[in-house]
Amino acid sequence: MKRALKLWSCSCVLTLCALPLVAQPRTPSLPADRAVPAPRGVVDSRFLFFALTPELAAGTPESLAFRIDVDGQPFLVETLDLRQVRGAESFAFELLATRPDLRDRLHELGRDPKSRVVVQVAVDGAVVREFASFGELLRYNREIKRFLRPAAAPSEVYGPAAGESPKPAPLARLFEKGYQADPACLSQCQYEYQYCISGPCYEAGASCVFCEDLYQSCLESCPIICVEPKSVTEYYTPWQTISTIYGSYNCYENWWENDFLWGTYYQHVSYSLKRDRVRRTESCNGQVTETVLSTQYSNSSCWQPTGASCYMPPSRFSGWSC
Repeated sequence: MKRALKLWSCSCVLTLCALPLVAQPRTPSLPADRAVPAPRGVVDSRFLFFALTPELAAGTPESLAFRIDVDGQPFLVETLDLRQVRGAESFAFELLATRPDLRDRLHELGRDPKSRVVVQVAVDGAVVREFASFGELLRYNREIKRFLRPAAAPSEVYGPAAGESPKPAPLARLFEKGYQADPACLSQCQYEYQYCISGPCYEAGASCVFCEDLYQSCLESCPIICVEPKSVTEYYTPWQTISTIYGSYNCYENWWENDFLWGTYYQHVSYSLKRDRVRRTESCNGQVTETVLSTQYSNSSCWQPTGASCYMPPSRFSGWSC
């Protein structure tokens, strides 16, 4: 009996040894420097927004107003005309988008521990939100920029801090070179030419070619003067990132493989962007004034490869790669 058990045991061992090796799934190896990062977001605190909701703006809102007080004194008021923004109750609107100088000044006051900044927000004249400090407004923006849908609207800024808004140059002179002959000299040349051809030249019955020559010489001698504005140009600023939100992960097959055994983790990244259309006016004294004429917003997204491996990807990557 003992001999039989011994032979059976050896047989089992031999049988197991003879079985073919079966590949076992391996656990993805993620070195510390290639581990999948935790979801996070990056926002630019310079740009300040307020997001409307159907609850805050019942019906179709026509105006949005920001009233800013500093140390209990009026600082400025900005009103936005929403009548041309379809579905305005579902968008976010930027504070002082066309007055970046005042926006930067507001940030300076907000960073000053001695200053107290209070911002009231009104929809169609009714106050719907008050930020008791600049820090509260910044925290609110960090939250809403995770799901930002920005829109632009015509605005007007007034109040003690607004001062005199830069006036755009007349469109009729938008592309003038800024230099021309002295108008007084041109007028004198024209007068002398008319006198020449209607006076001595006419009486002499000559061809009056010399009147033309005198006229051309007179024009060439006229001084060139600068005409205001010296130059006016328009340009778009580069796209600036308002917020970058890192979202969910998906496992995709590598493009160079086709076994769907190992793939790469991709992370969904969403961007909110803005750019300004600016008019640049240069005066003859060298002074340059830049006026923000309008603002454009854009949202985009892409899939960013993390470099971390994943097991058995369900599909091949076919999205928009960052």
